[in-house]
Amino acid sequence: MVSLIGDLGAWISNRGGGDKNNTVRFDNTGDAAKDAVTTVLENTINIPPTLYRNQGGRVGIYVARDLDFSSVYELRPVRR
Repeated sequence: MVSLIGDLGAWISNRGGGDKNNTVRFDNTGDAAKDAVTTVLENTINIPPTLYRNQGGRVGIYVARDLDFSSVYELRPVRR
């Protein structure tokens, strides 16, 4: 993700080029965006687990949105 933002900044910088001398360059914008994303990732990527339970213990988890596990988990009706 960090390299994607850096590449986007480089692409925007290259789009500013032209044949005449009235060229606007954004060389530092890509670096600043890359540094900002790197700082955010460094501060949030190593969040330790905040819940400790024994295996098999029940836990209630509330999320802000519905989670879609259909690509990895499928329920099928059971015939009895």
